[in-house]
Amino acid sequence: MERIETDTQSLVLDDIGGLLKLISDTLKSYADEALTDSGLTYSQARAMMFLMARGGTAFRTELEEYLCISRPTAIGIVSRLEKKGYVKSYTGKDHRGRTIVQVTEWVKEKMPEMTRQREAFEEILMNGFSIEETKKLKIYLKKLYKNINEIKENPFINIARNE
Repeated sequence: MERIETDTQSLVLDDIGGLLKLISDTLKSYADEALTDSGLTYSQARAMMFLMARGGTAFRTELEEYLCISRPTAIGIVSRLEKKGYVKSYTGKDHRGRTIVQVTEWVKEKMPEMTRQREAFEEILMNGFSIEETKKLKIYLKKLYKNINEIKENPFINIARNE
């Protein structure tokens, strides 16, 4: 049985898509566990970091786009953050009825600590990488993301380009 597990793990680590999925799932799992004491999930923390990067306020649709989530999922995240007292949401009268999400003062006070934690986590992720390797990795990941979106936006693209 051990040989099969090793072979399976080797296959996952050789497959770029599988490797990206493994990294994503592991990152989310670790982050969710690390955030347990704060009562936040990884998605909720990312939502608040996005809002703070936007000056503390954004349209819910912008949050959906940033997090790459559906409208119902965004509504759920905002609703849970509101119940915890981290954000307020309201309908903007001069913005065609779009929902505006705004962090509370408490979040603004806690954000420097959250930012330090995120930066410390990224340092751990990039352990063993030079600054140049980190820059290159970001470039490659952005290229991958662009390629994925290109396929997603145009389902008629020949995925088997080498044939």
